[in-house]
Amino acid sequence: MSNVPGQRIGRFGAVVDAVLTAAILVWFDFFPEYVGYITSWGWPFSFNQVLLPVFSRYLVGLNLWWIATIALSLINIVVGRWTFVTWTAALLTRFYGVIVLLWMIAGPVFLTPFWLNMLIKMLLSLGVLGMTVDSIRDVVAYLRAVYASGHE
Repeated sequence: MSNVPGQRIGRFGAVVDAVLTAAILVWFDFFPEYVGYITSWGWPFSFNQVLLPVFSRYLVGLNLWWIATIALSLINIVVGRWTFVTWTAALLTRFYGVIVLLWMIAGPVFLTPFWLNMLIKMLLSLGVLGMTVDSIRDVVAYLRAVYASGHE
C-alpha cells in the first residue's frame, strides 16, 4: 500500500521501525567488532569480525540516514497520519538512503571474506531497487489522489 498524505500511519510499524533502526545504529557505531559471525560456541566463543576499517567511511552517511529514519518514525507516531511534510520527508529520506547504498555499492571492499562483500553488495542493490520502486509508487499514488480530489 502506498503512503499518501492524509492516510493513517500504523503506529506499531513505526515503533518497530524506530526501535530496529536505533538498534542497528548502536550496533554499528558502538560495537562494530561484533558485526560478524560466531565460529565456535564453546567458552569463550570464537567470533569472526567481517567489517574492514574502510567501512568507517560510510558511517557518517549511514548515521544521518538512520537518524532521519528514527526521527520520521517518531514524528509519525505522534502525528498519526501522513502529512505532506512527513510524506515529503519520507521520500527525501528514502532518496538519501538510495544515494548512501549506491555509494557503498560503488565503493571499495568493506567486508571480509570477499564473497560476503559481493553478496552484501548484491543485497544492497536489491535494496536500492526496492526503495526506488516504493518511491515511484508513492509519487504515483499521491498524484492520483491529487487528481481524483480535483486539486492541483
